[in-house]
Amino acid sequence: MEYVLISCDNIKQKLVDRGLKIKKIISFDANEFAENGVISVYKFKKEYNNENILIPSFIADDINIEEVYKNLIALGFDNQKIFFIPIEMILGKEELDYTKFFKFEEVTYLNYLEINIIDCCNMNCKGCSHFANIASKEIKSFKQYEKDFKRMKQLIPHIFKIRIMGGEPFLNPELPKYIKMIREIYPYTDLRVVTNGLLLKSIDNNMINCLKNNNVILDISVYPPLHNTIDDIVINLKNKGIKVFLEHINKFKPILLAKKQKYPYKTLNNCVCINLQNGYLAPCPLPFTINYLNDKYNQEFAKKGKLINIYDDITGKKIKEKLKEPFELCNYCAHYRDDLPYFIWEQRKDDYKLDDWVYYKEKKNGFKNL
Repeated sequence: MEYVLISCDNIKQKLVDRGLKIKKIISFDANEFAENGVISVYKFKKEYNNENILIPSFIADDINIEEVYKNLIALGFDNQKIFFIPIEMILGKEELDYTKFFKFEEVTYLNYLEINIIDCCNMNCKGCSHFANIASKEIKSFKQYEKDFKRMKQLIPHIFKIRIMGGEPFLNPELPKYIKMIREIYPYTDLRVVTNGLLLKSIDNNMINCLKNNNVILDISVYPPLHNTIDDIVINLKNKGIKVFLEHINKFKPILLAKKQKYPYKTLNNCVCINLQNGYLAPCPLPFTINYLNDKYNQEFAKKGKLINIYDDITGKKIKEKLKEPFELCNYCAHYRDDLPYFIWEQRKDDYKLDDWVYYKEKKNGFKNL
């Protein structure tokens, strides 16, 4: 049987090598039209002859496969003719089994999941979005996360990208255990560790081997203190076979509004940082860390907010639906507000202020949440 494939970077050749017969490659991206045999999805619609369309589990970092599916449906393609190829079938060693291609609507798949294995950090950024500079130094429970990931595998078998975060994850001595555990449960996920890079010069060979043997990418947040050393760090890591991605950060802005906003859905639709902690899911880490701000400044942001309990009688599909429903903290989120003032990055050791995180218009009203 021949299939029509949504254009997907280097995955086409992997599928061809495994025996998939591809009739055509289609794309929504104008830059790909007429290149390497790729045709416009609109031209294909005119010629459509009831072929099966395949959406692979990964197309590109900046493309959401669910949006691709919705666009195909909007163009009038039959949802019973659109299939999903899980990453296991693309990168795994088992024989390609056409009977296991999922109808897209039956897929329980997440593009992204993250965990915070420690909340504190050694950078102390003013306005840290995880409140790491006022957070507890407590090490999170590995056994709890291991239990949670096994449960997630039951509910959502396919997760494209998983990031291990903090705080600063290299402050947690159990980081290698997390890497090995996640890689075992989700063997083909894009696994990453997010770090500020300050400790990378001192990591030992055991850590290097763990990163390399488990195909982990280091996402390094490059703050000003790293500017003079980042080149040497990257060269050293690459020479040891470690993959590196850099994000350059030199400014922050408030992450919370002092008063409730009117359109929480607008905020939620921009959220992609699904966070797992202590058996619960939220669309971002804030519901799990907001207590640090509340306790230090006597605030009441979302103290009664509800989270998604993964141990309830719930399905993966229902979880995805709930993640698109506003959470209590969404009412105060400033994430999407590009009109708010930014401030240049700086370190704060103990002179933290509430307005490092909270945007308010009138000081005379005070900081107390309304």
